[in-house]
Amino acid sequence: MEKDRMEKERMDKDRMEKPPCPAMIERWIDEPEVSGCIRAYMFRLDEGAGVMIIGGSRTHVGAFSRTEPGQDTTTVQFPGHKDGVISSQWSETLCRILGEPVSVECGIHFDSLSGNGIGLVVRICGEMLEEACHFFKTYESHGTSVV
Repeated sequence: MEKDRMEKERMDKDRMEKPPCPAMIERWIDEPEVSGCIRAYMFRLDEGAGVMIIGGSRTHVGAFSRTEPGQDTTTVQFPGHKDGVISSQWSETLCRILGEPVSVECGIHFDSLSGNGIGLVVRICGEMLEEACHFFKTYESHGTSVV
């Protein structure tokens, strides 16, 4: 029992000395209508996870979503922004995988996007979400935050 207690104390001390290490997923887009980079910074916390998705020609926070297990997602989307579509999708999906609260901030801006351009950005963010799911599943099974 003493050995178990000492191991737990060591692990708690390590956790306090080593803050959550972020992982990043990056996608470069080079299409006639959409050219630039989208990045997702992901943090696995002791309880839950945090994600920031930014990109395009002007990074900002256009929307914020938070999902807790068994509860509806809360999304705050600022006037004139459409980022809540992506932040809520990420928040709900990652919460379902982790079974813990997830918060996602999103701000992606590309000038003068058509419906097709918006669709491309949403599709790429969906592909990035699949990679994020893989990251968090790997993190859970290996205890590492390296993508």
